Amino acid sequence: MLEAHSPHEAIQTWRGFFVHIATIVIGLIIAVALEQTVEFFHHRHQRLLLEEQIRAELNDDTELVSADIAKLAGFRAYLVDLQSAVTARRHGQATAALPAADDPRMAITIGLPSLAPYEAAKDNGTIALLSSQRIRLYNRVAFQREMLKTVYANWFEDLAAIGAFRRRFDYSASNSGPSVVQVDVGVLSPAELAEYQSLIGRLINRIEWMDLRLRVFGAQCRAILEGVRDENDMFIRANPSTVGAVDNSPSPGHR
Repeated sequence: MLEAHSPHEAIQTWRGFFVHIATIVIGLIIAVALEQTVEFFHHRHQRLLLEEQIRAELNDDTELVSADIAKLAGFRAYLVDLQSAVTARRHGQATAALPAADDPRMAITIGLPSLAPYEAAKDNGTIALLSSQRIRLYNRVAFQREMLKTVYANWFEDLAAIGAFRRRFDYSASNSGPSVVQVDVGVLSPAELAEYQSLIGRLINRIEWMDLRLRVFGAQCRAILEGVRDENDMFIRANPSTVGAVDNSPSPGHR
């Protein structure tokens, strides 16, 4: 810290007084300039580090999204086959085969994308180091993640509902694991078959919503990684009508 000291020699002229004042002022200007320079480079380092951390997280998220979309597509195909078998049974076609109880398509685990560096920056205030344009872009991604969290919560509620239905006929059944949706349709009444079909249909619908939200989130992450500059450009790249959707065509085993 710069400290002002009284002159060692007595100031006897106005000229000496102004020289002394000028020396102090110049010293203060230099000190402030040095302090601002150090702070500038410190903030610049913090900003670059934060951007690097967020980009690394977005890159991981795009990989997670791609994996989850593939898993959900397989699980949806399994559910379509299961629903077809239930529908056939409801119409008296006893020959319709159910998917195998250990069908690998239903053994899925999906993850929720993370924005940990961005959320930490909001908590500690370092998010203010970014430009308002960058903050708006990251806010868009954060908003999509919040929507994903809601859809995921509904997804687990739907799984719990079909798991509860299954336990009505198998009290030893677990509400977790790969066969949580599989029920022995041979013991179901027509009304129970209709209820089971409805639960399966709701789960299929939920997967389609998850697929859409994941695709939009992934498209936004990729847009930032590819250098998108503003929200309008991001909207064009991540428009729900253009990012694609789950394949609704019948699976190879479904006719």
